[in-house]
Amino acid sequence: MTRVGDPLRATVAVCAAGAVLALATGLALGRWQAGLVFGLGLLAGSSNGFLARGALRSELNFRFTSGVRLLALTALAVGAAALFDLRLILVALAGLALAQLVMAVAAGVWLVRSA
Repeated sequence: MTRVGDPLRATVAVCAAGAVLALATGLALGRWQAGLVFGLGLLAGSSNGFLARGALRSELNFRFTSGVRLLALTALAVGAAALFDLRLILVALAGLALAQLVMAVAAGVWLVRSA
């Protein structure tokens, strides 16, 4: 992996596969809403890297854009959960958090391989 976007693409790919797996697991367990909400959290979280890269190119303060970006992603995950059941908010936030972990691991692997 030598292109700059590879960790971000890997994050989206892993999170998309995880979202499909979460939905399938939710369907199998009779909790399709939880699987769907977890998957939506994963997908929302996987966009964070691309949004952060765009913020770095912006003339706005990166700290400010980071706060707004994370608030917006959190609101998106909470809103998706609220469409189904308020008790699923933590499930959506878990998907969002896991996506950040996937992005950190993908970036770490990319750094090790490029060294």
